Amino acid sequence: MGIGRDLGLQLRDWIQNGLDLSGSTALTNRLMDALGAEPALRGPLRDLAAQPLTLRALSRRGAEQQAALQALRQLLSETYSPRVLAELLDLLEAATGVLAGAPASVVGPDVSPSTAQSAGHPAPGPSSPRGRTSTRRSTPGWPGLLRRQPAWEAELIAIAPGLLVGLTGAMVLAWGAGELDRWTFARLGWSSGVALAVVLLGLQLITRVPGLTRLRRLGLLNRPASVDPHRLWAWISAPWIHAVTAEALVNALLLLILLGPTPLGAGKLVLRYLLTCLACQGAALLVARRRGVDRRWGGASPAIAALTAMAATLSLLQGQELRFSAGPLTIPAWVLMVVNAGLQLSWQLPRSSPDDPSRPVERLWCSPWWWGSLGGVAWALITRSGELLAPLLKAGATG
Repeated sequence: MGIGRDLGLQLRDWIQNGLDLSGSTALTNRLMDALGAEPALRGPLRDLAAQPLTLRALSRRGAEQQAALQALRQLLSETYSPRVLAELLDLLEAATGVLAGAPASVVGPDVSPSTAQSAGHPAPGPSSPRGRTSTRRSTPGWPGLLRRQPAWEAELIAIAPGLLVGLTGAMVLAWGAGELDRWTFARLGWSSGVALAVVLLGLQLITRVPGLTRLRRLGLLNRPASVDPHRLWAWISAPWIHAVTAEALVNALLLLILLGPTPLGAGKLVLRYLLTCLACQGAALLVARRRGVDRRWGGASPAIAALTAMAATLSLLQGQELRFSAGPLTIPAWVLMVVNAGLQLSWQLPRSSPDDPSRPVERLWCSPWWWGSLGGVAWALITRSGELLAPLLKAGATG
């Protein structure tokens, strides 16, 4: 299934934002809304939310929280299969930041098996073989990273509403960009590429204003937000916000170099920009959900990666160097691609936190920049193939 950790991270966000833990109703409703395409977990999640031990584990800290988690783990191991148990323990661990399978020695007088029995459940006995099943899933290396697995379809279905919202938002924003350009930027004599770079940089600066910094965190995509019905709008906002301000500055500069003289209208440019970002962020999130990688996604990196990779690959395939003007300089496409790749690798490969168990290659595959680069290379190959096949097709048609 693989959704337990996502729900746990989402639950942690809800608690930080003031979720009422005085009763189980609010917790149950939130979990049911966020569950998505995993009907097998509906019953277990309802039972988990109704447990007094769950509310205690989520609202307390220190030894008391550890004790509640240990007693809860024992109850769950007596009830559910290893597969469901692993998901529930992943949820508790992600929500509390404490390992749900802590040693039994931490169980104190506050929460004991007799306490669990008083909550309306039989006292748990010694852990059964099923209860001792490890909750840590293995993380295979890159050779098996894209191998088809049974849950890929379920994960795709889970993020499908977000993709649809992002697609709809892209079309609306493209129309709005055309109107805004007609009334403002066109009168200033700015190209649509310059306007896009200025807007991205302006939005990033706004999110650094004291009191508005929360907008950056909420506007970016992460694993819980990708399936949260209350946060689907993040699929629309993510391409306009960068997690790192330095990345926003670099991307704005690259956009000025790559798209400064573009003849495209603002509507067409924004539509292509948003669709590229949407496709790359969707692919990165799909891998991240299967590999358990926690990141925040956003910004113009996928579109810039696609442009630089396509230009550099076409230069190689056509045997002529494509260059871009930057004031008095003319910069080869491959130089832009290499510089951008070096910067992105310095941002994408490090762990997001000391507790991040993912491998560098997994973090690479969970990067929208990487998917944008692959898309740019693929588009260049298609373009060059069309150029080579066009004379043959024309000769065949005339013959």
